[in-house]
Amino acid sequence: MEESQIDANLLNELRIKGSERDTDEGPKRWWWVALAIVLAAIAIAAATSWWLGARAITVQTAMATAPGAGAKGMTAFIIEK
Repeated sequence: MEESQIDANLLNELRIKGSERDTDEGPKRWWWVALAIVLAAIAIAAATSWWLGARAITVQTAMATAPGAGAKGMTAFIIEK
């Protein structure tokens, strides 16, 4: 097999010069990166909320009885500040 010789001048002719390039690039790349980071943060927050919110919280309740009302069967809630 014969190796082909590539002329560097021909390769340079294929390049697009900076003055000939379109300057309308659209949204900058960092906008897409920032959008991806924001969406990832929202997804992580939603997943964490769903995961932590799915757990049942165990509570223990007690009924308070007013002094002297035990014989009558009345119950009352005592709130202290």
